[in-house]
Amino acid sequence: MGTLAALCAAPFLQASLAQAAGYQVISQSTSVLGSAQAGMSAGPYDLSRLSLNPAALGLGSGFEIALNLTGISTSQTMRDSAGTTSLGTPLSGGNGGDSGGVFGLPSFYAGYSLDDRTRLGIGVTSYFGLGSKWDSGWQGRYYAGSASLAVVDITPVISFQPIPSLIIAGGPVFEYARTKTNTAIDFGSIDVARTGGAFGGDPGGSDGSLATRATSWAAGYILGATYDLFEGTRLGASYRSELRHGQRGTADFGLGGPTGQGLAAATGAFADSRIRNSLDNPATLTFGLSQQITPSFTLFADARRTFWSSVKHLTISFDNPANPEAVTVLDLRDSWFFTQGGRYQINERLAVRAGAAYDAAATRTPTRSPILAENTSYWVAAGLEAQLSENLRLDFALGHRFMADAPIALSSTQTGNAVRGNYRGTASTSADFAAIQMTWRF
Repeated sequence: MGTLAALCAAPFLQASLAQAAGYQVISQSTSVLGSAQAGMSAGPYDLSRLSLNPAALGLGSGFEIALNLTGISTSQTMRDSAGTTSLGTPLSGGNGGDSGGVFGLPSFYAGYSLDDRTRLGIGVTSYFGLGSKWDSGWQGRYYAGSASLAVVDITPVISFQPIPSLIIAGGPVFEYARTKTNTAIDFGSIDVARTGGAFGGDPGGSDGSLATRATSWAAGYILGATYDLFEGTRLGASYRSELRHGQRGTADFGLGGPTGQGLAAATGAFADSRIRNSLDNPATLTFGLSQQITPSFTLFADARRTFWSSVKHLTISFDNPANPEAVTVLDLRDSWFFTQGGRYQINERLAVRAGAAYDAAATRTPTRSPILAENTSYWVAAGLEAQLSENLRLDFALGHRFMADAPIALSSTQTGNAVRGNYRGTASTSADFAAIQMTWRF
């Protein structure tokens, strides 16, 4: 059953527009979202920035808590879909509809001053995540059905100010990840290829399904610093480590009818099983500059390098020995995110933000698929800060993401695709986000 080796690597990642390059989300801080992430390294004090640069915590004082909610409306569609089975049989089905949706991403932060130079803080947020659902029976069904990746990061940090111009900070990152997928299986082609059609298989017409669910915890760390070079000029940098997950979960097969049932009985494969799978979330390096132009106007510029090259493939191992280890090749590449923006203080109560960003693609054209149909994108955003009282602040942000069309050309001859067949199409994507954040000081 060597042709099964690529079959069961169902997509654990599905292109979502609630993110930056790859499957990285950008919902940690409403204030930073309001300037398209500009200011995340070295901007003015905001408690939620501790998730982006933990040294930001040291710019505050006293005891604070912050609640953030980011809502994202996404659209992802395919056009010019064309698929065949691994035996060359044309596939029926459409373009898959719109796999996007509406998502809500919350975050929580708290900060407390031990003394004039030392602060403790904690953030509960997400750095990665996605979710989507294609129409059943679409032409790319052997590559992508429905999928979600939910990630929660718990980050306790400590900041210290050894001299007035320098803040250093860091702490562990504890990350929970849950993956859920459902994808189609071409039992018809497997039957014809392996048994000559002994079980009545119809390539592209005798489908079954595979549903997986897996969870895990991983641990890493985050480090950061800010340095006030001159009055009004601040530098910032942070590094967040890679987190490697070894997930455990279940695989549930839908046999679909006589063909799948016959293959399962004859081979012992396609039986529900416990699984193990790998999920490596990449490291990031971020640095930036904040420059005060006038007492009311400040400019920000930031760059972030995400080391996606550590994400080469997704591997599933089955406790059922009749199901060989399965691999889905992603072959992502390191990517840059550049952003610039500004903040203008209207009066002591109100300030506005705006920014624009460039986000390079993490996918490579030869291995891009509906699993992760992303490409180079551009962001625009605007935000409002309202200091309602000495102890209560509200932040709002609105923005839009434009993404270049993402062509897909997958072949059954590629690693991992032996029984998925061939698929071509072009993904078109866009997203809108709105965020609100409340910060209380006690």
